[in-house]
Amino acid sequence: MKNYEKPMVLTNEEMSEGIYAASGDTTPTDTGYKCKSIYMNGVYLLGTYSPITDGYKIGRGCEGCPANWGKCAISEVNYDNDFRPTWEISGHLPDELGY
Repeated sequence: MKNYEKPMVLTNEEMSEGIYAASGDTTPTDTGYKCKSIYMNGVYLLGTYSPITDGYKIGRGCEGCPANWGKCAISEVNYDNDFRPTWEISGHLPDELGY
């Protein structure tokens, strides 16, 4: 989705009904908040936890990224506005083997 529209949530104390709203896009570009990883490109990857044999990208995936909640769920609440995995911030390459 290119045109992200944040859903509006209203409450009514007299009703006891729940509604789950999903926008279909977890990286709204109109807010300026998006994946900044040059290796992950906004695609969530759960690591194999074996960077020794798989390299950092496959082994660690999106580990350490502030948007890492099982998907690229980027919100406006971020401490440093750096949406990258910790291995990339540390200067490691995606195919580099390490701990």
